[in-house]
Amino acid sequence: MRSNLESELERVRKEEKKIESKIKQRNKKRNIQCGSCEHSHRVADLVAIQTHFYIPPRGCTEGAYWLPGEMQFVCPETGVINRLLFDNCDVPWEERKEYKNNPEEQFRTIYGPLYDVLPTLKGGVSRAAFAAD
Repeated sequence: MRSNLESELERVRKEEKKIESKIKQRNKKRNIQCGSCEHSHRVADLVAIQTHFYIPPRGCTEGAYWLPGEMQFVCPETGVINRLLFDNCDVPWEERKEYKNNPEEQFRTIYGPLYDVLPTLKGGVSRAAFAAD
């Protein structure tokens, strides 16, 4: 038999999922300014690209791996690729990797779940389409 605490926990988890779904829907409706056509586009209407760069081997145990690079999106009107640049120049260099000081990582965390990831393309670029559900 389930206790009241377990039932309450299940209810809270269901409520959490509902709220997360509402946040996801809200984020899909947000706009991003396009540099090629000067219009704003809904996140749900964009195709995103996550670039990667290669760290070559050095010595016996270093390198030989890929890291995520910058994020980009394709303008639905012109087909031009726009770079998503994040400014944190006011933060000291050694503190930029901390999540609270890293706007690019925050963007990936918030909008990352909206992507439908597709296979990696040549050159280490993987394409992702924003889900339209």
